[in-house]
Amino acid sequence: MASFEECVASLVKFEKTFHDDIFNWMNQKLEKANKKAADLDVLEISTDDCLFSKIFQEKFKVKRLVTVARGNQELKAEGVEVVRVPGLANNQLEEFKALGKFDVIIMKEVTHELEALVTFLEAARSMLKDDDCRIFLISHPKNPPVPLPDPAIPFWRKLAPNREEIINAAKQIEMGQSCYSAACPIKVQKADWGNIIKCRYFPAVKKAEKCTDKEIRDFINSKPSRFIEFEEKLLMFLFTPKYIPGMSEVEEGPAPTPAAAAPAEGDQPPAQGAAAEAKT
Repeated sequence: MASFEECVASLVKFEKTFHDDIFNWMNQKLEKANKKAADLDVLEISTDDCLFSKIFQEKFKVKRLVTVARGNQELKAEGVEVVRVPGLANNQLEEFKALGKFDVIIMKEVTHELEALVTFLEAARSMLKDDDCRIFLISHPKNPPVPLPDPAIPFWRKLAPNREEIINAAKQIEMGQSCYSAACPIKVQKADWGNIIKCRYFPAVKKAEKCTDKEIRDFINSKPSRFIEFEEKLLMFLFTPKYIPGMSEVEEGPAPTPAAAAPAEGDQPPAQGAAAEAKT
């Protein structure tokens, strides 16, 4: 199997190829709130060893970017401050809140680790500088899982967040919110997909002890084609410190392409060619 560096290279290529417009979507929402990238203090919390922070900083050159790293490997990225907060998953939040005040907080694949999402969101809101600041949450839903070895699939469904749970947590503390449900057609060389799985990029793979490097290698080798093709589902939430009048409306906006945004279950359909921004 590939080295850690080769695995990271595959993951960077995947993020830049298929998720670039997620970064653009966030930037558009920040500009709408009169937040310019060069002036931003950003806090990012994710499972991918600072990779998301690295790409975000390369793209936007924000004033300050702090990442709460929780992976086993620590990537060195120019302009990114790396910190570790061991008690975060258990809602021991004093060390987390001591990180300071921010314009933007980004959470990626983290809700499965939190004992009390309401408590965590309330703590995160207290770390925003003002009411024009924003929190973004990006996660995969329970179904369908991405192509993974069999030992990881039960963990995927167990760990993936429930959309309604996230929405209800924000409602309890009267935060404004909107939710995109996006579907992105993926076609990636199977060697790269094997590297991405080996990175333990997905929480389900990290949790599945039986999902060994050999299991990953056998899974990839069992695929007859040179490519892995599937439709990746994503949930993308935007939270504001307070409810904003009009947030219940469906607005037109740039879809996170190459994913064609689709309404989350139970939401109104989008206007032709527009992202489905279901706001509750």
